[in-house]
Amino acid sequence: MFRVKKCNTMPRQLLILFYLTTLSWSIAAQDATLVYQKVINSVMTIKGGGVIGSGFIVAPNVVVTNYHVVDGLKSAVCFNNKTGPQYKVDGFLSADMANDLVLLQVSGLNQKPLPLSSSCSEIGQRIYVIGSPKGLEGTITEGLVSAFRERYGVQRLQVSAAVSHGNSGGPVLNKSGEVVGVTVAKITTGENLNFAVPLDTLKKLMFSLPGMLQPLTKLPPMDLEDEAEEETDMKNAELIYDLGISHPELPLTLNYMAHFRDSTCFYFYYDMMDTDDSLLFEKVWLGDYRLVDTSTGEIIYASDSDLFCSTEEDPRIVYRGTRTFFTIRFPRLSPKVRNFHLMEGDCQQGAFCFRDIQLRNFKTLDGLDWYSYQNNNNEGTISFYTLSKEEKFAITVGDFDVGLLSLPWLDLEKRPSCGNTGESVVTARLPIGKYKYKAVSDKTTFEGEVEITREGCLVVELKKID
Repeated sequence: MFRVKKCNTMPRQLLILFYLTTLSWSIAAQDATLVYQKVINSVMTIKGGGVIGSGFIVAPNVVVTNYHVVDGLKSAVCFNNKTGPQYKVDGFLSADMANDLVLLQVSGLNQKPLPLSSSCSEIGQRIYVIGSPKGLEGTITEGLVSAFRERYGVQRLQVSAAVSHGNSGGPVLNKSGEVVGVTVAKITTGENLNFAVPLDTLKKLMFSLPGMLQPLTKLPPMDLEDEAEEETDMKNAELIYDLGISHPELPLTLNYMAHFRDSTCFYFYYDMMDTDDSLLFEKVWLGDYRLVDTSTGEIIYASDSDLFCSTEEDPRIVYRGTRTFFTIRFPRLSPKVRNFHLMEGDCQQGAFCFRDIQLRNFKTLDGLDWYSYQNNNNEGTISFYTLSKEEKFAITVGDFDVGLLSLPWLDLEKRPSCGNTGESVVTARLPIGKYKYKAVSDKTTFEGEVEITREGCLVVELKKID
C-alpha cells in the first residue's frame, strides 16, 4: 500500500504576514516610480568651474541649490539631462549663507516648479532624494527621515537616503512628490548619515525674494568652518597633485594629494596583484598618522581615514591578486606647506611612511576617478576556479568584469584558497552584497548567486549542478 504524505502548509498568520510584507514592498516601489515621474523634469544639474551639483525649480525661472555649489563661481549652467538644452545661470536673486541656500535666476525654463509640502516632516517618514551623484543626473534613492538635528546653530533633517558628491542642492521629497527639504551634506565616516535643509528654511528664503538680480561673483565667500567635515566630498577638489610615489618596502603607492576647501586628502592603494607566490594575503590597518612640514618642523595630525576603522584585531585583509584603496584626510593645509614627510608611528619597518615629498616635483591634474576610493571598508574577496578543461571563461559578478579564467585547476586533492592566483584562478575584491555571477566560454555558461561579506573570502568552483 502506498501512503501519500501530506505537505506542510504555511500557517495562516504567516501567510497573511508574508502577503502584507510583499504588498508593502510593491506599494513602496510604486511610490518611488510615481514620485520620479512626477518631479524629474523639474530637477536640474548645475555645472561650473569643475563643480557638479543639483537643484530644482521652485518658481518660474528660479532654481534653488546649495550656496556651496556656486560659491566662488564666475558662471554656471544648468540642464535637466545631458542631451537636452543647457541654460545659463543669469545670477542669484537671494542667498542664505548660514543655511547653505541660494536662489538662482535661469531664463528660458519651461518646466513647472516642484510643489512644496504643506505638512511638517516626521521622524520615520519615507522620503526620496533625486539629483546628480557623481554627475549621474536623474538618480533617485529612498530612505527615511532619521532625526531632526541642530548643527552649527542651524536646523537640519537627518535622512538615510544615499547621497554622494553631486547631490548637493537636490530635492528631498515625500511620497506625494512634494518638497520637504534640500540635500546639503553627508558625514563621510559613517553609513547613511546625510543631511538636508528643512523646507521651512527654504520657504523663508523664498518669501524674502527681493527680485533684484546679482551676478554670482557678488556672492560672499562661505565660512570654511560651516559643516566642513560633511562637505569634503560634496564638492570637487580645488587642486590635485599626481604623486605616484611607491613605498620602498611595501606594495603601497601614494597616488594623489587633493586640496578641498576645508581639508587636504591623500589617496593610496595597497597592491597585492603581483606579490610573492608564498604570500596569500596581507593584513592592513593604520594607527596615528601625521604630516611633518620639513620647512618649519610643524606637525599636523590626520583628522580621519577609512583605515582608522581597521585595527590589528580587525584588519582589512588584502588577498594576492587584489588591491585596496584608502584615503587619509588632514585639515586644509596651508599653500606654504610644500615639503613634508608623511609618517605612521616611529616609521619602523612596515609603517606607512613617505619621506621628503617635494610638491614642486609633481604635476597637477584636472580630475581623477574618485570611485575607487569610495566605501572600501565594506568589501570582501571572491575567487573562481574550474576543473573543466579546454575552455576559457570570462567571468562577471553583477556589473563587475572580474577577469578571464584561462586554465583548469589541476590539484584534485586540494581546492584553491583566496590568494591563489594565475591563469587557473580569478580573484577580485568587491563591495559586500548579494550578486549573480556568470562565467561564459564558447561552449558553456555557468551561472549562480553569491554573497560577499566584509573582509570575507569566498571560493567558487564553476561546475554543472545536477
